[in-house]
Amino acid sequence: MTASTCERRGHQECEICDNGLLRLRITRETGAQTLMLDAMDAHGHWIPLLASAPAVDLLLRDNDGAEQGAAIYAFAPVLEDGVTRGVTLQGRLGQAELEMTLLLDIEHAWCRQWIELAGPIPPGATLAQRWFFTGGLAEAALRWPAEPVTGAVLATSPAAFAQDTHCFAALLPDPDTYAGGQLRHLADDGGGLEYALTLTPDASARCFSSLLVLDARALAGRGFQQLARLLARAEAPPMPDAFHPAAGNLTSLPEIGQAGGWQPFLREGAPAEMAASVLRGLSQAADGDWAVLDEALVWLDRMCLHQCLRPVPGGPPVGTVGEGPAWVAVAPWMPILLLEAFRLSGITEYANRGRAALGALPTDQASRVYAYLYPRFGDLCVLPDYEEVLALTDLGLVLPTFGDRRIDLRLPEPRTRPLRLVVDGRASRYGLSINERSYGDVATDVLRLGIEVPA
Repeated sequence: MTASTCERRGHQECEICDNGLLRLRITRETGAQTLMLDAMDAHGHWIPLLASAPAVDLLLRDNDGAEQGAAIYAFAPVLEDGVTRGVTLQGRLGQAELEMTLLLDIEHAWCRQWIELAGPIPPGATLAQRWFFTGGLAEAALRWPAEPVTGAVLATSPAAFAQDTHCFAALLPDPDTYAGGQLRHLADDGGGLEYALTLTPDASARCFSSLLVLDARALAGRGFQQLARLLARAEAPPMPDAFHPAAGNLTSLPEIGQAGGWQPFLREGAPAEMAASVLRGLSQAADGDWAVLDEALVWLDRMCLHQCLRPVPGGPPVGTVGEGPAWVAVAPWMPILLLEAFRLSGITEYANRGRAALGALPTDQASRVYAYLYPRFGDLCVLPDYEEVLALTDLGLVLPTFGDRRIDLRLPEPRTRPLRLVVDGRASRYGLSINERSYGDVATDVLRLGIEVPA
């Protein structure tokens, strides 16, 4: 992380810091300060992506819609362990004292910003922060969502973003301090992003926090996958003590043709059609056509962007994916798609998301989905190729040790019932021991079907 440097000729530009991926600058024209966020491209060049002048882009709106801009009178670098990581601006907004801080992440392509107000605020006033596209995003081809997202709906549509070729930028309410509000694209020339939050007399509602994600080397049309990864940093949801399998059919997914012409957020099918496309891709990968797995995961990540991963006041249960009638038929399929993606890729995030999606279903529906999953995953599924284990219910602490075609498991004892263990790997056989009891050298075809572990 570089330290701050300023160009002294007229003090027109001050480079605050960079982390090798993002750079934070302050420019000044005719006395007005503008925050600039740049991202480094694949050729080592800094590409400007977002700009915000707090004097006109940090706004206090009253109930009648009248706006008042901030007055910024000072800024200073933020130091941590002697290294510059961001900047704090101080000023006033209406009659309230204002402090605004931007902090670059140490190693990732995102930064956190928060705004604190101290002092009198008009009842029902709204605090709005605008960022405008510049440089690599001045003519962004993809801007999502098309309509503003408000309140609890942010739980399942938590970001606004834009992408043009390899340049990507997103704004989202800080998922660790969710407070509702409204997220929208701006229609001004060049466009931009705005997050607005209605303030209340409660002191906790006077801290406004959001995240900015920027990338100048994103895969074309796939920058949103970074959001899926960022949002999935939530703690793994608690596992239920037990599911009770129940007979019953799941709602069928539609038959679809080739989806090769689809592009996420531009040309795509309805949620059920996307789910059917993912299911087909995962099935083909399971049958040995591994070339289709990446494309299937792209569309799964597209759907994951709508999963609620943190408790939200007035929002859906944690694990719910999507909102509204179009997602109803998809809900029971999401645990299946996510857990199959975990089995094929070994990416733990999909296991956590899949468990959360299963736990968010109504009890009767979850029991039918569990009956569908049990033959494939058993009580405990071990993936030696990825050195991962998966339990859909709370078995207690499972300690695996992996060696060369060998698996040693330590399971909690005593247990009240036998367990069904499934092992799925590429080797033809695995040496297996459980709680220091040897099961010998077992064929993977047998382990994949599941073996019973006595209580």
